[in-house]
Amino acid sequence: MQYIRWAQKARSDHMELLKSGYSSQEEQLPKWIRTVLKLGRYGVAAQALIQLALEFPALFCPMLVKAVEAPSPVIVPREGVSLHAAVENIMGERSQEYHSRLFSLVSPRKQKDVEKWFRNRCPDNLLVHAEMQLLSYYDQRPEVEPTLRFIGVGKKSCYLCKTFLSFPHPSFKVTACHWKVYTRWITPPAANERVFSFYRGYTAELTQMLEAEVRRDLQGRPLSRPKQCQYPADSSAGVSMTGLSGLEIQSATSRASPSIRIELMKHFLEEGEASGTRESKGKARITDLHSTLTAPSIVSLERISDPADKGVTSSAIGHSSWHDKSSPLAIVLHFTRPGDAKNRELVCLADIFDSSTGYLSYDKLIKILANYTGFGLAFNKEKEFLVFNGQLVVENERQFIACVQHLYNADHLNAEVVVCSREDCRFITDMRDVETQTEEQTKSGSHKKCEVGFCRSASG
Repeated sequence: MQYIRWAQKARSDHMELLKSGYSSQEEQLPKWIRTVLKLGRYGVAAQALIQLALEFPALFCPMLVKAVEAPSPVIVPREGVSLHAAVENIMGERSQEYHSRLFSLVSPRKQKDVEKWFRNRCPDNLLVHAEMQLLSYYDQRPEVEPTLRFIGVGKKSCYLCKTFLSFPHPSFKVTACHWKVYTRWITPPAANERVFSFYRGYTAELTQMLEAEVRRDLQGRPLSRPKQCQYPADSSAGVSMTGLSGLEIQSATSRASPSIRIELMKHFLEEGEASGTRESKGKARITDLHSTLTAPSIVSLERISDPADKGVTSSAIGHSSWHDKSSPLAIVLHFTRPGDAKNRELVCLADIFDSSTGYLSYDKLIKILANYTGFGLAFNKEKEFLVFNGQLVVENERQFIACVQHLYNADHLNAEVVVCSREDCRFITDMRDVETQTEEQTKSGSHKKCEVGFCRSASG
């Protein structure tokens, strides 16, 4: 532990001194300095975890930790591997002309038996990466499918894992990717024929993508041996906030609205996946974590644009001209009443963002809907409730928070909301008309329909 503390102090207090005799880019520093900096990040990560648990216990309790057993390596024979056959399969009739380009990758000594060199570089066993193991675990247990489809990784995901997880069926997101391709990578075992069909289709698509990259590389490669490429580090040991994006956090002393702002908190805590030089710019320390979580001037729900950006006419939070689609503030709610084509309301989440607290304000929403001026709705929260996208009933602040979180998790930017009276619940017993209207609006491109079942809390 003492070594970790020393390394942490070196990273936080002596970064500029360590870099003074070397390049400003951390990747080009001597290996011993990179090792010290990485060791220091482990100390920062541990303190961040403890601090987060103390400030936001709701994130950690209840929590279920489940070990996933790794499958055995898949043995593949090398005997049938042929460089000539591989090039012919990828390049077709033009394979012969690209052999000379491939020879540029091999030293003259190895060119005498390039086929043997190629076979030795091919793996004889394949491994299922950790991300793929988690995917297989959830595919085999659909009853425990996670609501927030994020995978936190201490070691950055490889290109194949990230790409495979981004396909529609898994649709998981990971912390970061180092973009390397490992030849021992393999898809996870399939739970059933349906999952196997997904995996087979995605594997074929992934293979086509890789072959297309190989073709472009062969066609553009010079005849001389390429220089050694510098790849980003597999692991930065930074503080991972994966899975916290969009979570509702409640402290022990205060009730929180949807803390989707954790999405922006990552920029303070994480190491800056591209450059790894966060501390050299801001020298932020873990002691600043609490102030960052509570200070709206630092953490905002929306992307704070540079004043020099074109098209931005106001720097006030929640009132910029446009909002980034990745920000929850971009979600727009369209409120109507059944059978009333006149009275309606449009509310952007930026309109109900309270800059003094950093949270969405349910009271602001009710105040906007209660307005009857012009074509307002004159909403009465004591006698009426809301139905989002013809399926999700919202009667109070808790349900509104959950509904907004659902829209954000599902990447739905627009939602149709109908105001209904508590005295007339026929709208709830028969949703066909609303669903038909929603489908027609979806076809016209006015909004995206939420593909979820109807649900309503018995307790309200």
